[in-house]
Amino acid sequence: MALNRSLQYSRSISNSRGDRDRDRDRDRDRGNRGGGGGGGGAPSHLLLMELKHRILAALNKLSDRDTHHLAVDDLHRIVEMLSPEGIAMCLSCIYDTDAPQKSAAKKECVKMFGTLALLHGYHLLPHLSKIVASILRRLRDPDTSVREACVEAMGVLSSILVSVSDTRTTAPVTSASSTPSSQCDSASNNSMQELTAFVKPIFDALYEQNRNVQAGAAMCLARVITAVKGNPHSGSMARLCQRVCKLLTNPCFAAKSTLLPVISSLTQVLDEHTYIPS
Repeated sequence: MALNRSLQYSRSISNSRGDRDRDRDRDRDRGNRGGGGGGGGAPSHLLLMELKHRILAALNKLSDRDTHHLAVDDLHRIVEMLSPEGIAMCLSCIYDTDAPQKSAAKKECVKMFGTLALLHGYHLLPHLSKIVASILRRLRDPDTSVREACVEAMGVLSSILVSVSDTRTTAPVTSASSTPSSQCDSASNNSMQELTAFVKPIFDALYEQNRNVQAGAAMCLARVITAVKGNPHSGSMARLCQRVCKLLTNPCFAAKSTLLPVISSLTQVLDEHTYIPS
């Protein structure tokens, strides 16, 4: 009898300990799922650090002729799977690529901005000002291919991100205070904000005392105008035309011939949006 009671007691102790352990594990799991505890953020942080390591490893391979194509493929695979947090990490790594890199590596880094826009669209809008500044800074590069990549990337970014800002604000009318005309005005205002994010820093670059930067900025402006000319805010291009004409008479602007494509693009936009009554 004594032996039986002892066995029953030990089983009850074991069961109660098991219940307490299960309760503790359940509470820990709830805390992790709720994100309230410090442990919930650790895996995410580790994943971002692993992502950064993979991106930097691929970027370092770009400068080696033997591993260049492999690195480009790796970067494209990484970029395709990025989350919004991963986009910020990827952009940070690209921003840090500078003069010590070879021209081939710098060119691919610039092209990645356009690739990110093609794949992730409006997720790049919060980072637009930094992206544009990074591209324009690379116009100082002595290598022509890097500057040409900057112009191409600016065209891709503007064609995608300005149109994306239009479509994001176009939604079904849900209340009496929200009318189609007000939604159209909101879309136009948003796209104007995105256009300003391109145009303002480009004009700052046009006034730099560096012929390569001036020429590159002018080509970037032409690409931006061409990319967004079909959007509803294009009528405001008349003000841009006045600013460009002032550059033609500015003795400090040395790349006047590069303004011809800009004037051509502006003329096409103004012609398309000029109403001629019958």
